Amino acid sequence: MKIPNISLILGLMLVVLSFTSCTEDCRNGQFDLVGAEIEARRWFPGEGIDATEPWDNEVELPLVVLKVEIKMEKFFNVLPDFDGNCFPKYLIDNAVKDVKIFSNQSFNNIGPSQDLSGIILFAPTAATQLGQFLPKNEWLEFYVNESNFARSYFVFNQNPELEALHKIKMLFEFEDGTTIETNEVEVRLRRATLRD
Repeated sequence: MKIPNISLILGLMLVVLSFTSCTEDCRNGQFDLVGAEIEARRWFPGEGIDATEPWDNEVELPLVVLKVEIKMEKFFNVLPDFDGNCFPKYLIDNAVKDVKIFSNQSFNNIGPSQDLSGIILFAPTAATQLGQFLPKNEWLEFYVNESNFARSYFVFNQNPELEALHKIKMLFEFEDGTTIETNEVEVRLRRATLRD
């Protein structure tokens, strides 16, 4: 008869304990998104710097170093309970079902005042590097609707064909049909030169 591996038995016991240690009365945090604003920032791709600096339209910076900072105001109706061995979640009461991004200028084949979110990727931190950005649906689920993160970023994943001064804003659309619109930011979008 084969004797079970002791490490396998211990591993199974830890899994069972982790499931039973969180009691039924573990309280999740409940919040509402009550406001949002955006700000154009310069970031430093490839350098791992967890910081940005203000964007300057007078300096001829290419699109590749633009990160638009999103500041979300989350008001907590219920604070999570961290007592015991519980791992509470942060949950929004009125979920954001979509977010749209608009400009007063055309961006390649997307006309003025049409949604640009199809050419946008999201970053949870200033240090998030190329290849680690999130699509919109994942960002909405994990960083807007189910977290206490109040700051994120977005970047464009296409080069503009023409240089132009854009007025950019975001629109958050909620499950109950209400919306929140951010401020507008003026950003001069310049084509990035791609190296071989």
